[in-house]
Amino acid sequence: MSILAREYQLSFHSYFIYAKSWQSAEANPELAPIILMHDSLGSVALWRDFPAQLAAQTQRVVYAYDRIGFGQSSVNDQSLALDFVMTEATHGFKVVLDYFDLKHFIVLGHSVGGGMSAAIAAEYPQCCKALVTGIYVRCCHKYNAQAWSFMVSWMNMQQQHSRRKSLQE
Repeated sequence: MSILAREYQLSFHSYFIYAKSWQSAEANPELAPIILMHDSLGSVALWRDFPAQLAAQTQRVVYAYDRIGFGQSSVNDQSLALDFVMTEATHGFKVVLDYFDLKHFIVLGHSVGGGMSAAIAAEYPQCCKALVTGIYVRCCHKYNAQAWSFMVSWMNMQQQHSRRKSLQE
Protein backbone atom coordinates (compact mmCIF):
# COMPACT_ATOMS: atom_id res chain seq x y z
CA MET A 1 0.00 0.00 0.00
CA SER A 2 1.35 3.38 -1.01
CA ILE A 3 1.43 6.13 1.61
CA LEU A 4 1.74 9.78 0.66
CA ALA A 5 3.73 11.77 3.22
CA ARG A 6 3.81 15.58 3.20
CA GLU A 7 5.76 18.10 5.27
CA TYR A 8 4.58 21.54 6.39
CA GLN A 9 5.82 24.65 8.21
CA LEU A 10 3.07 26.35 10.20
CA SER A 11 3.49 29.94 11.42
CA PHE A 12 3.00 30.58 15.12
CA HIS A 13 3.84 34.14 16.24
CA SER A 14 7.57 34.52 15.49
CA TYR A 15 8.07 30.75 15.43
CA PHE A 16 7.24 27.97 13.02
CA ILE A 17 5.92 24.50 13.76
CA TYR A 18 7.07 21.55 11.69
CA ALA A 19 4.24 19.14 10.81
CA LYS A 20 3.88 16.06 8.67
CA SER A 21 0.91 14.10 7.33
CA TRP A 22 0.51 10.54 6.07
CA GLN A 23 -2.35 9.33 3.91
CA SER A 24 -3.07 6.19 1.91
CA ALA A 25 -4.91 6.26 -1.41
CA GLU A 26 -7.73 4.43 0.42
CA ALA A 27 -8.08 7.11 3.11
CA ASN A 28 -11.68 7.93 3.90
CA PRO A 29 -12.11 11.73 4.20
CA GLU A 30 -15.27 11.18 6.28
CA LEU A 31 -13.24 9.59 9.09
CA ALA A 32 -11.72 11.80 11.76
CA PRO A 33 -7.97 12.19 11.21
CA ILE A 34 -5.55 11.06 13.90
CA ILE A 35 -3.19 13.61 15.44
CA LEU A 36 -0.10 12.24 17.19
CA MET A 37 1.39 13.96 20.23
CA HIS A 38 5.03 13.09 20.91
CA ASP A 39 6.66 12.46 24.27
CA SER A 40 8.55 15.02 26.35
CA LEU A 41 11.77 15.01 24.33
CA GLY A 42 10.33 13.46 21.17
CA SER A 43 9.68 14.63 17.65
CA VAL A 44 7.92 13.62 14.46
CA ALA A 45 11.05 11.71 13.36
CA LEU A 46 10.97 9.53 16.48
CA TRP A 47 7.57 8.12 15.49
CA ARG A 48 9.58 6.34 12.72
CA ASP A 49 7.21 4.36 10.44
CA PHE A 50 4.37 4.19 12.96
CA PRO A 51 2.32 7.05 11.38
CA ALA A 52 2.47 5.44 7.92
CA GLN A 53 1.42 2.09 9.39
CA LEU A 54 -1.39 3.75 11.32
CA ALA A 55 -2.62 5.58 8.19
CA ALA A 56 -2.64 2.29 6.26
CA GLN A 57 -4.37 0.30 9.01
CA THR A 58 -7.07 2.85 9.83
CA GLN A 59 -7.58 4.42 6.38
CA ARG A 60 -7.39 7.82 8.08
CA VAL A 61 -5.13 10.79 7.53
CA VAL A 62 -2.49 10.93 10.28
CA TYR A 63 -0.83 14.17 11.39
CA ALA A 64 2.11 14.73 13.73
CA TYR A 65 3.94 17.90 14.64
CA ASP A 66 7.01 18.97 16.57
CA ARG A 67 6.18 21.26 19.47
CA ILE A 68 8.11 24.54 19.62
CA GLY A 69 11.62 23.75 20.82
CA PHE A 70 11.60 20.15 19.56
CA GLY A 71 12.57 18.35 16.37
CA GLN A 72 12.42 20.54 13.28
CA SER A 73 10.26 23.30 14.80
CA SER A 74 11.74 26.62 15.87
CA VAL A 75 14.02 26.75 18.87
CA ASN A 76 12.17 27.88 21.98
CA ASP A 77 14.10 30.75 23.53
CA GLN A 78 11.94 30.71 26.66
CA SER A 79 11.73 28.27 29.56
CA LEU A 80 8.77 25.93 29.55
CA ALA A 81 6.03 27.12 31.88
CA LEU A 82 4.85 24.80 34.62
CA ASP A 83 1.53 24.41 32.82
CA PHE A 84 3.07 23.60 29.39
CA VAL A 85 1.09 20.36 29.13
CA MET A 86 -2.21 22.23 29.50
CA THR A 87 -1.28 25.24 27.37
CA GLU A 88 -0.26 23.09 24.39
CA ALA A 89 -3.98 22.54 23.74
CA THR A 90 -4.63 26.25 23.22
CA HIS A 91 -1.33 27.16 21.57
CA GLY A 92 0.57 24.76 19.30
CA PHE A 93 -2.29 22.30 18.86
CA LYS A 94 -4.69 25.14 18.00
CA VAL A 95 -2.31 26.23 15.22
CA VAL A 96 -2.43 22.68 13.79
CA LEU A 97 -6.25 22.57 13.98
CA ASP A 98 -6.55 25.92 12.24
CA TYR A 99 -3.90 25.26 9.58
CA PHE A 100 -5.44 21.96 8.47
CA ASP A 101 -9.00 23.24 9.08
CA LEU A 102 -9.84 20.20 11.20
CA LYS A 103 -13.40 20.11 12.51
CA HIS A 104 -13.05 16.73 14.21
CA PHE A 105 -10.10 14.52 15.14
CA ILE A 106 -8.75 11.64 17.20
CA VAL A 107 -5.80 12.53 19.39
CA LEU A 108 -3.20 9.89 20.24
CA GLY A 109 -0.45 10.74 22.70
CA HIS A 110 2.64 9.01 23.98
CA SER A 111 4.03 9.69 27.47
CA VAL A 112 3.73 13.44 28.20
CA GLY A 113 1.98 13.64 24.82
CA GLY A 114 -0.69 11.48 26.46
CA GLY A 115 -1.21 14.14 29.12
CA MET A 116 -1.39 16.78 26.41
CA SER A 117 -3.88 14.60 24.54
CA ALA A 118 -6.12 14.49 27.60
CA ALA A 119 -5.92 18.30 27.90
CA ILE A 120 -6.73 18.61 24.19
CA ALA A 121 -9.74 16.29 24.49
CA ALA A 122 -11.00 18.40 27.41
CA GLU A 123 -10.43 21.67 25.51
CA TYR A 124 -12.21 20.49 22.34
CA PRO A 125 -14.90 18.04 23.53
CA GLN A 126 -17.14 18.53 20.48
CA CYS A 127 -14.29 18.02 18.01
CA CYS A 128 -12.38 15.21 19.70
CA LYS A 129 -13.95 11.93 18.61
CA ALA A 130 -11.53 9.70 20.54
CA LEU A 131 -8.60 9.94 22.93
CA VAL A 132 -5.87 7.31 22.91
CA THR A 133 -2.93 7.46 25.30
CA GLY A 134 -0.18 4.97 25.85
CA ILE A 135 3.44 4.12 25.76
CA TYR A 136 5.13 3.21 22.50
CA VAL A 137 6.85 -0.12 23.10
CA ARG A 138 9.84 -0.55 20.76
CA CYS A 139 10.10 -4.32 21.17
CA CYS A 140 6.62 -4.70 19.69
CA HIS A 141 7.08 -2.04 17.00
CA LYS A 142 6.00 -4.41 14.23
CA TYR A 143 2.57 -4.80 15.84
CA ASN A 144 1.99 -1.33 17.28
CA ALA A 145 0.03 0.08 14.33
CA GLN A 146 -2.40 -2.81 14.59
CA ALA A 147 -2.70 -2.40 18.37
CA TRP A 148 -3.24 1.38 18.14
CA SER A 149 -5.64 0.82 15.25
CA PHE A 150 -7.63 -1.59 17.42
CA MET A 151 -7.79 0.98 20.22
CA VAL A 152 -9.01 3.70 17.85
CA SER A 153 -11.65 1.35 16.43
CA TRP A 154 -12.73 0.29 19.92
CA MET A 155 -12.99 3.93 21.06
CA ASN A 156 -15.11 4.75 18.01
CA MET A 157 -17.41 1.78 18.67
CA GLN A 158 -17.79 2.84 22.31
CA GLN A 159 -18.62 6.38 21.24
CA GLN A 160 -21.23 5.19 18.72
CA HIS A 161 -22.77 2.90 21.35
CA SER A 162 -22.99 5.82 23.79
CA ARG A 163 -24.67 8.01 21.16
CA ARG A 164 -27.23 5.32 20.32
CA LYS A 165 -27.94 4.75 23.99
CA SER A 166 -28.48 8.46 24.64
CA LEU A 167 -30.82 8.72 21.65
CA GLN A 168 -32.89 5.82 23.00
CA GLU A 169 -33.31 7.48 26.41
